[in-house]
Amino acid sequence: NLKENEKLQASADETRKMYLQAEAIYNDQLKDLEKAKLYYDNEIERVGKEIAEIQIEYDREYETFLGILRMTYEEGTANFLEILLGAESFTDLLARIDRVSSLMRYSDNLMNTLSAQKYLLDAKYRQYVKDSEAQDEAIAALEAKQAELAQWKLENEAQIAQIEAEIERLTGEKGEY
Repeated sequence: NLKENEKLQASADETRKMYLQAEAIYNDQLKDLEKAKLYYDNEIERVGKEIAEIQIEYDREYETFLGILRMTYEEGTANFLEILLGAESFTDLLARIDRVSSLMRYSDNLMNTLSAQKYLLDAKYRQYVKDSEAQDEAIAALEAKQAELAQWKLENEAQIAQIEAEIERLTGEKGEY
């Protein structure tokens, strides 16, 4: 009986160790999920700041572009022709052509810059949405794992309490033997 009691006690101790190891594994999984959530929190914040910076630059360039459009509309394309026709010499004409073509190149560059910034903004916004969705998934997984762990802990604590009671009972029996 004493030997049987010692075997049962050793088995109960092993079961308790197994439950504690399983709890440690659950806690590790929970920490990994919390790290994933934190990563996405930081990533969303970083991308959000990048979007804000790009948006400010885009808005500034867009205002410049609108200013050029307004000037062109108010002055009309005839004004460019008047500028060229108002040249007093061939050198003056070349200088005026250079100014007009510089303005045109600047406008083209501005359009290209705006287009590139708009593309970058769209890409960053898509990344932001993707990261937000991943963050939502990470939060849902974390909350599910927390609920699962809480339920498991209740069951685990009940099992451990039962095992401890069994060990105590077996220890008492061992004393009797």
